[in-house]
Amino acid sequence: MYRFKNYKDPIYAINGYLSEILEEAKRRNYYFDSNKIYVPKVREIITVTAGQINFEYRHFLKKLKKRNRKKI
Repeated sequence: MYRFKNYKDPIYAINGYLSEILEEAKRRNYYFDSNKIYVPKVREIITVTAGQINFEYRHFLKKLKKRNRKKI
């Protein structure tokens, strides 16, 4: 969450992040309503801390455990 709040234009950063989610959803044939976001033409790299990566990884493992116990 802080990675967006600390960015000079948080809405722009969130839309950049969501545009990547949109592209991944297309690759996986998932539905994602692209009308709800503005896709920026220029994308900048947003710094992510090791703590954020660790948090997201643990969150992913919890979801995976619920969905498919054999994968863990």
